[in-house]
Amino acid sequence: MVHTVTSRLSECIADVTDWCGSRRLQLNSTKTELMWFGTSSSLCGLSPFDKSLAISDVNLQPVESVRNLGVYFDSELSMKAHVSKTTKAAFFRLRHLHQIRHLLGCEVTSNLVPALIISCLDYGNALLAGLPHTTLPPLQHVINTAVWPC
Repeated sequence: MVHTVTSRLSECIADVTDWCGSRRLQLNSTKTELMWFGTSSSLCGLSPFDKSLAISDVNLQPVESVRNLGVYFDSELSMKAHVSKTTKAAFFRLRHLHQIRHLLGCEVTSNLVPALIISCLDYGNALLAGLPHTTLPPLQHVINTAVWPC
């Protein structure tokens, strides 16, 4: 089954490469990322040979997470990578805002929190619907930290 998928995927990528070449475009295989999606048990059942894919002269190895339009996806679609990166970025902004809040005043700081922090959390939040409740506490921690008295 895996060999069928990899051979069809290789054929599809070859077709895309040919299509790009006919339009004077070049597919950059060194920037191409490969990810297998599935449960942890099904992914563990794949051998390293099965997981790799050859494109032109480049042998692609699978990655743990990829970024698409600012949203990070992992191979199990658990969204843990996205939650982790979003939390890290939000706390980075909160730390900087906390350092200069005495210079800005209460009103400006109150306007910057939704603009800089909540918007960061809000981007792509529809993808978080239906996730286990154990995945979301880091985002709730950011919200709780963002609400400080002036």
